[in-house]
Amino acid sequence: MCADAFFSGARMGLRPGDRFPSARPFFHVAGSTLSVLASAQHATTLVTMPKFEAREALRLLEAERCTHFSGNDTIALLLLNHPARAWRHLCLRGAWVAASPTVIRRVIDELGARECVAGYGLSEASPNVAQSAWWEPEEIRASGAMAVEPGVEVRIRAFEGDRDCAPGEPGSVLVRGWNVMVGYLDDPVKTAETIDADGWLATGDIGLLDASGRFHFTGRTKDIIRVGGENVAPADIEDTLHRHPLIRQAAVVGVPDARLVEVPFAFVVLTEPGITEAELLAWARERMAGFKVPRHLRVVDGFENIGMTASSKIQKNRLAAHARSLLGPA
Repeated sequence: MCADAFFSGARMGLRPGDRFPSARPFFHVAGSTLSVLASAQHATTLVTMPKFEAREALRLLEAERCTHFSGNDTIALLLLNHPARAWRHLCLRGAWVAASPTVIRRVIDELGARECVAGYGLSEASPNVAQSAWWEPEEIRASGAMAVEPGVEVRIRAFEGDRDCAPGEPGSVLVRGWNVMVGYLDDPVKTAETIDADGWLATGDIGLLDASGRFHFTGRTKDIIRVGGENVAPADIEDTLHRHPLIRQAAVVGVPDARLVEVPFAFVVLTEPGITEAELLAWARERMAGFKVPRHLRVVDGFENIGMTASSKIQKNRLAAHARSLLGPA
């Protein structure tokens, strides 16, 4: 974890005297490794808040003259789309975000975090596996392309057949290296199911390696929606929905369908009222392949009452259950 924190902070561009805020729980790997340890190893001031709330976070970023922040797409979008951002004068230089290229670009352009980097990881890998670096060209960082950490290997396996994927081909992500856990405490069965005899950790994620060897995260295996004969990553749909000027946040899950097996169900939070669900779906149809267009869409006030973790991640299993309850018996 200490080595992981050092590499993360170095690639993020943390320097002595920087001010780095965190609302992540310190018992969480992101709060401990990517916040506390990264700050300590790079002699930065860690600015804490007990719970993330966008208005208070924006006030803190300004008042404490924070130079960086880190978070997932949920945290980034809450900061980007909050009305209070309009009158806050931020002095951000960089950020670490686990988000789509659309959100990364907005963090760079709208929050002024010109050194923003993309990151990918999971608790079982301490957590960082791949991350772009502040000194890389902006177009690489904004694309979500990430260099794998030194001494760490990433392997992309085809969904069908016993083979590795070609460059640019999405598949199941396997990780091996010094950052991978020994195993789950007192659970040898789950450990054996997750880490094979050669030390490869099955992440449950989907990604690809491009021609330059950089890693791109595209989704999670368990979230894949099987629409007829097509595999659809909710992240692809969410990324398109986030381009709508009135959508503050979007989350997509799969729900059963008698004809197509599963179809996408989208929940969106608006920046302001004034557009109908039908109008949003019509907008989506003009920008997505037909099988990706949500068959159902609901406008909600937020996701806190439906299901979010302490680290501000939307709980897709609870969201899917909520979607099924709205549709009623199949």
